[in-house]
Order: sequence, then C-alpha cells, then structure tokens
Amino acid sequence: MLSTTPRVVIGIDPSPEAYRLVALGPGGACAAVEIAVRPDGISRQEAAARAFAAVERQGLRRPASCVAIAPPQAMVTTVLELPPASSGAPIEQLAAAELSRGVGGAGLEIGVFPIESRKDGPTEYLVAGGLRDEILAIVEEHERLGIEIEAIDAPVCALARATGATNHLIVDLGRETLSLHVVRRGVPALSRSVQVGSAGGLGEAAVSEVDRCASYLASTLGDSGIEGIVLTGAEAECASVAQSIRDEFDVSVELWGSELGSSHGVQLGSSYAGAVGAAMWGHEGRAAA
Repeated sequence: MLSTTPRVVIGIDPSPEAYRLVALGPGGACAAVEIAVRPDGISRQEAAARAFAAVERQGLRRPASCVAIAPPQAMVTTVLELPPASSGAPIEQLAAAELSRGVGGAGLEIGVFPIESRKDGPTEYLVAGGLRDEILAIVEEHERLGIEIEAIDAPVCALARATGATNHLIVDLGRETLSLHVVRRGVPALSRSVQVGSAGGLGEAAVSEVDRCASYLASTLGDSGIEGIVLTGAEAECASVAQSIRDEFDVSVELWGSELGSSHGVQLGSSYAGAVGAAMWGHEGRAAA
C-alpha cells in the first residue's frame, strides 16, 4: 500500500487504450484517474489534460515529481551477457546491435545497467531500448500542457516495482495486446509484446506466450525460473485469462490489486499497476536521478 509523501508525486500510464494517472500527496491525499482514449476517439494530450484537471479538482496541484511509463510498443528490455566493462569492449554498441535485431534500430535510445559480474567471465547487463520519437511525443504532449515529465520508466520496471515480483512472470493485458515481462531475482530479464487482434483471443494467446517464456527460461537457466504469474492490465479480461493459465500450468496465478492512500484508501484494480509503479519511483525520490 502506498500511503503518504511530503510532496505530490504522479505516475502516468499513457497506454493506447486509456490514460491512467495515480497521484500521491501530503497527509495521505491520493487520486486515481482513468480517461478512455480509443473508444472516445480523443487524443492522448486531451486525455492528459482531463486527467490532470480531475486531479487538481481534488486539491493535488503541480506535482514535484512526474514519471510516465513508455507504452509497451515503444520500449523493450532484456538481459544480455556481455564482456565486463573493465575489458574495454564497446558495451553500449554491442548491446544496441543485439537489441536492434528485435525492434529495429532506427531512433533507438539504449540504456545499459550491469546486474551481475563473474570473476572470469561475462557480465549480465539489463538493457533497455526506447524508440526516441515515441518517447519524445509523450514528453512534448505534456509540455504543451505545462507539465514536465521528469523521467520515462520502462513498463517492466514499473510493473515489477508495483507487484513486488521476484522470480515471476507478469502478464499485462491490453484490450487487444498482451505483454509478458519476466522478473528474475527481482531484476527485469525479458519483455515481449504481442498484438492479439481481439479481446476474445487473449486467453489462448496468454497460454501460448506463457509456454514460450517458460521454454525460453528453461533453455537459458536450466528450469522455468517462474515461481508465480501476476496478471495486470485490463480488468475485464484478467479473471478469464487467469483461469485459462491455471487450466494449463501448475503455477500460482494472481490478479494484482492495491490500496492507494492512507486515511481515505482507494482500492485500485489491475489496470492501474503501471501508473502505481511509476508513482512509486517518484515516491521513493528517484525521479530526478
């Protein structure tokens, strides 16, 4: 549960289907707003304006920290084994070359973070790649509203933070999309997004993709590496997809939920996980880092 903070912090999930915002303020003040984008045919910028107006009406004005997560299609993360930094090898160039095979290298911004070093061998790195134009569009849309985005978070990092996942598979549902995020020893290890085409196909696609992730982990780690599965995203679909997964796999499956605020707690469903994870970053004072 997120409770109190000495300043206003806001987490934003500008997904293609809906704009979700979670705000925390002093004294346990809180707000959670969702503005539909696709069904209503409004722009993301207009959805942002409506969401921030709703928050300000509740007395939470001008956030000191504002963090947004990138849409799944705009960012990919993975774990790579590369030479240690002490070797003098061009680590970022090697990571960019490897990552660009899956997402296309045009306009790809790369971040490389060492995870685990071996004395006489390769180092594991968390590599995050974001499509520059799509991320800049989010920043600029908010700037036109007088809102500064201080940081862009990777979806897998926000979801891992919100769910507290350690060795888990996070299955994030959109209305017609499916994103899978593997978290190993608390560190994001793999992200994959799939376009399903219709909400009715999410259960079948989830079973297929969970099996694919388990097979990948078995080939790289020697076992599935998955202690449990956490479902986030579209609340209308989560229960049926969870049951589809339970029918096929002998693994714990849970639907994410949280309570926001303290004195006036707000119960949040699975669709708010990304925005909560972004708010947690600001809550912990990391947004300016």
